[in-house]
Amino acid sequence: MATKQAAYRYLKILIPSMTLYLAASLGLAWATDRAGMPPALLYGLAAMAIAAMLSVFRGHWRFLCEVDEFLRAVQVKLLLIGTLSLLTLATVWEVLDMLPQVPAFQVAWLLPFFFITTSAASLFLTWRDGGGFQ
Repeated sequence: MATKQAAYRYLKILIPSMTLYLAASLGLAWATDRAGMPPALLYGLAAMAIAAMLSVFRGHWRFLCEVDEFLRAVQVKLLLIGTLSLLTLATVWEVLDMLPQVPAFQVAWLLPFFFITTSAASLFLTWRDGGGFQ
């Protein structure tokens, strides 16, 4: 499959899924602060956020399977950089968490951190390899 087709197909999954994830996450954060919200609403919003994120993961897997070997290798490098950064952050915060008066870490920040790190690595690798942004 052509790279443009694979990228278009990935974006058709990514954009709606991330929009749903953001809406469900913000809705869940808002609803948990309100007293008297029905548990079914809270669980429904949580299920929507989880399903949206699983859809993104599936879309990325599909993208990896549809591109050529070079782009697949680049994507795997990006995922590895994101995962290693995530593990580093979690380890550093776990050690700091043993110290008194260090604020508690919100686990909800791990996923945005992963995507931000992966995106920054993508920009860096593209710049380093002299590639353009198409």
